[in-house]
Amino acid sequence: MSFVVTGLACGCAVCSRVPVGLVAIHVLKCCSCCYCRSILYPRDSSESFVSDSLKFIAVMLVACIGIFIWAAVVLASVGAQPTRIVVRFFDMITIAVPPALPACLTIATVFSIGRLRKIGIYVTGPHTITLAGQLDVVCFDKTGTLTVQGLELQSIVPVNNGRFEPSSTDMQQLPPDIPRLLASCHGLAWLGDTLVGDPLDQKLFAASGWTLQDKQQQNGGMAAPPAGGSGQQLALVHPPGRPDAGASVVRRFEFSSQLQRNLVVVKLPGSAGASTTTPAEDGGHALAAADAAGITEDLLGAAVPSLGSVHHSASSPALAGVAAATTATHVLYVKGSPELIKTLVQGSSVPPDFDRVLSEYTREGLRVLALARGVVAAGSLPEGAVKQYSQQQLEAAVPLELVGLAVLANPLRPDTSGAIQALQKAQIRTAMVTGDHVRTAVSVAHLCNILPVGRPVLLMDAAPAGTIGSSPLALSVLYPDGSVNHTVSRAAVLPQVMMGELECAVTGKGFDALLIPPYDQELLQPMLRRGSVFARMSPDNKRDLTELLGSGLQGAGPGCPKLGLHVGFCGDGANDCGALKAAHVGVSLCEAEASVAAPMTSKQQSITSMISVVAEGRCALLATYQIFQFIVGYAMAQAFATNLMYTHALQMGNYQYLIQDLFYITILAALMGYTEPRKALARSKPVGRVLSLPLILSLCLQIAVVIVFQLVALGALHRIPWYTPTVGSPDLRTYIAPETTVIYLINLAQFIILGAVFNKGYPHRQPLWTNWGLLVAMILQVLFLIYSLFSVDPFTIKVQQLVGKDPPKGLPDAFRAGLLAIMAVNAAAAVLAEVLSTYSLRLIAKGQTSSWWRRRKGAADPAMRQGLLGPVLLGSTMSGQISGKGSAPGSLPVHLPTLQPPSGAALL
Repeated sequence: MSFVVTGLACGCAVCSRVPVGLVAIHVLKCCSCCYCRSILYPRDSSESFVSDSLKFIAVMLVACIGIFIWAAVVLASVGAQPTRIVVRFFDMITIAVPPALPACLTIATVFSIGRLRKIGIYVTGPHTITLAGQLDVVCFDKTGTLTVQGLELQSIVPVNNGRFEPSSTDMQQLPPDIPRLLASCHGLAWLGDTLVGDPLDQKLFAASGWTLQDKQQQNGGMAAPPAGGSGQQLALVHPPGRPDAGASVVRRFEFSSQLQRNLVVVKLPGSAGASTTTPAEDGGHALAAADAAGITEDLLGAAVPSLGSVHHSASSPALAGVAAATTATHVLYVKGSPELIKTLVQGSSVPPDFDRVLSEYTREGLRVLALARGVVAAGSLPEGAVKQYSQQQLEAAVPLELVGLAVLANPLRPDTSGAIQALQKAQIRTAMVTGDHVRTAVSVAHLCNILPVGRPVLLMDAAPAGTIGSSPLALSVLYPDGSVNHTVSRAAVLPQVMMGELECAVTGKGFDALLIPPYDQELLQPMLRRGSVFARMSPDNKRDLTELLGSGLQGAGPGCPKLGLHVGFCGDGANDCGALKAAHVGVSLCEAEASVAAPMTSKQQSITSMISVVAEGRCALLATYQIFQFIVGYAMAQAFATNLMYTHALQMGNYQYLIQDLFYITILAALMGYTEPRKALARSKPVGRVLSLPLILSLCLQIAVVIVFQLVALGALHRIPWYTPTVGSPDLRTYIAPETTVIYLINLAQFIILGAVFNKGYPHRQPLWTNWGLLVAMILQVLFLIYSLFSVDPFTIKVQQLVGKDPPKGLPDAFRAGLLAIMAVNAAAAVLAEVLSTYSLRLIAKGQTSSWWRRRKGAADPAMRQGLLGPVLLGSTMSGQISGKGSAPGSLPVHLPTLQPPSGAALL
């Protein structure tokens, strides 16, 4: 058998067709392949819940084994067989480690997924639900996410001889090259009767008013190729009703976020190669070619007396331009980012006020595209160069000139600002990550409250090539009035960024420059910790930023920072796929490409979906913790009760275990997760780990209350005048005794108490009484407990195996009433223990925010000494927090959330 090796250059193209062997490993190195790899093989998110749970269960198991050793000694003293003791040991293990624990811990997540589905958010990664409750920062794409999906062409600003002309949207008043460029420079195609492609390209093509006939339509006989055209043309574009004035697209370079532009090669009508026509025909072709190049017939008539002599008269610049036009065979059309197109075109075609005009449009939040053309004259390129040259080679070989600016409006969604404010009030940092111009991004960030209005912004861009200096960045400060200060030093501005006096915006080139080893920590840390706007970011940049904010950049060298935050990303396009997959929580606002990578997809085209996700995440995470506390508390209560009975050589009945497990524990654990989240996000978030002080302290106090009141109940039993302690049989088959009855009933009460105490709602969940299912279940369980406590009938005696009321082994009504009072005191003690744990945690949190605590942490942590980890609290200034003093009068509040772990009272 022979195998065919298809060697893939950068994982994309077939390079060898010789059957020489079998490909064993394919290394993905190119940008697109690395991009796909990040989607197919994402990095696993660090999740401490399972490991912490196992550790806590192990500690609980060790404690139960210690108690069982005490019980085993007692069992041995009454003559129990070693085999019976071993069997009861394993029985106790199943009690201490409930088999239903994993299922119970997923209940809250299942309920949250169901609630999200009802509002149009579909979850394919259930593990991201609880991660959403821990989000520290959420990054948003701009176009289609923060703003509406479509773009509206506001105006075209033509450029003529290096000067801006009055703007217009009437294609009849614009130079001929502009509608031809808009009609041809795109990647649109017909799919049946629908024109498909990038929405921006569709909007510009519709504005041109031209007609598109692609290769599929031409092959189907809908349109014939133009005279002299090539059979390999990709599309034909022409004005309405004038197919003879059209142009053929023969090469197309799709838009690349890396290059920030796209390019097409258009074959002009009548330029089939060497001319074999008559002078009259040649003049007609020359007029057509001149019209294709944007030169009017009037200009030709004024500049050239005879078209037949145009090739022999080019003594003036005007005539030289006409000569170039009349011998043109192809035209290059380019559109893309203005700052990049400016570097490609000839300087004489760029207006002197280019930067000022561009900044005026971008300050208003408008999106601007630069339009350029290059005329390919006959003989100016080697034969076949048009078909063989790469995009960069064509741009270098053909002189390009700027022909205009396309200005598009992309308004905010109506609910964007409110959603951003809600996230910020919830102590979640917000950032914009977009491919647009940095000034446009900053303007939109001001409109949607990502950046505060009236505060200067530090712009971080890559230093120009050939700049003398060691810094990879060019720093400048953008002031609220639109002026820019380019003469700033890092020593002056970086401390202001860290203190919140300056906001921070970064370009994609600046981001790339900072990731070149050796890493400049002095610039990287402010960018990662205080950056709110990231502009001109490629898909790889978006993914890398998400990883840097989270667990670190894959494949990065030593010294590359990582913040270790929980990162969310919300986007709607294919260029967001890498970031959606790399984030802990990715929410796609479209059902196309991005939904493949995102673990959550929202049918609502609004970032309010992220608020719903965070609310459900916090609710599910808190519910999971509470269910875990409840299950562990129940297991310890039952395990201690079982060991307590072993000391009397007694055993609780099978039906007693069944009633406890099935009708109490299972129902309570299942319905605890049904409580819905609160409508508004709280400022704090749930604790991040099971092994955290709030959970451990609360759980330990409740276990202590359980143990104490089990002993109190048995102590009350000893006060009955005719009571005699029961000693069971060595085979542990004695089930009906006053001790088992008392412990069984007090256990039922303690399960209800634990379910109520651990089902706190504030601040992330609705109150307990809003969970009607749980409330009704608890009421029924209390009624059943009272019935079992005071009733003596065949069900309580034969099924529940409880004792009666008559001496010498019965429990009188007075004792039963006293036992009910003990249960009430038990409930009050449980509530008091929970309040005590909350108050203690608040004192601890208050001590940790004191100046002494900050000084101690700063002395131990170099990063904190540099002010990189200091918390930023709402309504206070960074300068006041870092110095430990009050804020200065008139200082502006900082809206960025704290990056520190939440306080111990976060559960309350």
